Amino acid sequence: MDESFENFNLDGFVIKDKEYRRNRMIKIIKIIVLVLFILVILGGITYIVIKILTKDYGKIICKYLTIADNETIDLINIYDDNIKFYLLINKEKYEQKNTHTFEKAGEHEVTFVFKNKLNSLEFLFKEKQALIEADLSQLEADEITSMKRLFFNCINLKKVKFDFTECRNIEDMSNLFWNCYSLNDIIFNFDTSKVLDMRGMFEYCSSIKKINFDNLSPKNLKYMDFMFNGCSKLTSIDLSNFNLENVIDMTFTFQNCHNLKEIKFPNTLTNNLYLMKGIFSNCSNLTELNISSIRTNNIDDMSHIFSGCSKLKEIDTTAFNTSMLSTMEKMFYGCSSLEKIDLSKFTSKKLRYVLNAFNGCTSLTEVDLSYVKSIFIDYTCFLFANCINLKSIKLPKNLFGAKSINSTFENCTSLSSIDLSSFLDNQDLNTAPDLFKNCISLINITFPKMGANLLVNASGMFYGCINLQSINLGEVTTNNIKYVEEMFYGCHSLIYLNISQFNTLKLLNANGTFKGVDKNITLIFDDKITNDIFRNSMENLSIINSISDITMFDLD
Repeated sequence: MDESFENFNLDGFVIKDKEYRRNRMIKIIKIIVLVLFILVILGGITYIVIKILTKDYGKIICKYLTIADNETIDLINIYDDNIKFYLLINKEKYEQKNTHTFEKAGEHEVTFVFKNKLNSLEFLFKEKQALIEADLSQLEADEITSMKRLFFNCINLKKVKFDFTECRNIEDMSNLFWNCYSLNDIIFNFDTSKVLDMRGMFEYCSSIKKINFDNLSPKNLKYMDFMFNGCSKLTSIDLSNFNLENVIDMTFTFQNCHNLKEIKFPNTLTNNLYLMKGIFSNCSNLTELNISSIRTNNIDDMSHIFSGCSKLKEIDTTAFNTSMLSTMEKMFYGCSSLEKIDLSKFTSKKLRYVLNAFNGCTSLTEVDLSYVKSIFIDYTCFLFANCINLKSIKLPKNLFGAKSINSTFENCTSLSSIDLSSFLDNQDLNTAPDLFKNCISLINITFPKMGANLLVNASGMFYGCINLQSINLGEVTTNNIKYVEEMFYGCHSLIYLNISQFNTLKLLNANGTFKGVDKNITLIFDDKITNDIFRNSMENLSIINSISDITMFDLD
């Protein structure tokens, strides 16, 4: 063996190898500690990243932002003292008593790191006006059950991201973005199968143009009232992933979605729906609508449903069940493009309120309400008002109890004939002003035998009926009439008028009653039940016949 090799000492190498391994181990430990620290800060504990906008310099202490002039606003609402958190700003950690100062105005990113899990996000950022963006993707959401009013009235909020991997228990998303009128970007990606309440969720989000519901599929939803109310820039809504079988309330769901052109409903039927008042009200750009999946078995109020849908030319209501229907006030109000409507399923025995139901349906030429079985419709005010092309009207049969029929046919300028014989002996009728006002084509009116003893106001009843030649109210009895001003104003073709049963002893106003009427009209009245106010209104007429001066043969 070589002598030099035998004398070779390895002690130095052994020492250096030990130092190397020790240093290496220290580095590994440091790396592990650093990774663990990062995981603790940004991975192991749930957090929310927000972006705020300050108009001046400012400083943050805990959850409070103090800006110029010592104005202090909170950035987050924490009502539970058990919830602990700290802030990360520019990668620096700030405990609740530390202060961070923003030296200048502008956008600043702030991360709220929670030391314990949240089970609710209710009101968390409610009315936080400095908030412009929020990213909740790193929030551990497996125990969260409510997002109610999370961003309620955050008027400067523009962008929100939800991307939860574990989220299966949320039930309440009501008013989530209420009045977030700057919001234009939302990303949804989480399980909504247990959500029950979405009422007012996007109400007054007037800047948003599109909402992607591809990753949302609620299966137990019950409340959708006001959900999209005021989303005036939305052009389409696709709810085909939704299960609406359990929905109870769709009141004003799409109201004031002025630019909405398309709504896609799922195939699931709404068998449990009880409320749908104004559901499509003022959707003025809708041109077609498939509502075959909407079941109305339990609906008693259909008022305002299609009100203001001015571009709908046709509405298919043949799937409607109206057995419970009691009110259809303003149901088709302002549907100015509606040309045809099939009301054969409107057979309700409970219908009582039809005010303004077809008011402003300027393209309708005929309406058939003869299928309605109700006999106690209380109010018909403005029912067909301003239906300028309406030529044919069929009313329900055997109507009792109408209390007010004000302006029912006002401005039906194409209507030439109307049969009111279904208004049977009506002891409840109280007011009928402007009933046929400006029905300029009206030639023939058939009145029933009717005891209208509570009728007080008939002013302007036939105002502007320029082609009406004969009116026979001889079997309409009144004992309390007080106002008949301008009742026959402008009826210059009128040559025969029988009001022999009109008791005008309580009359207070008859101004202009016969203004514009041909002075040679044959007017039949009973002088015994006529007061001086009414007599004075007839002073310009040449032929006036009191019932006491003519025979029954003459009356016939």
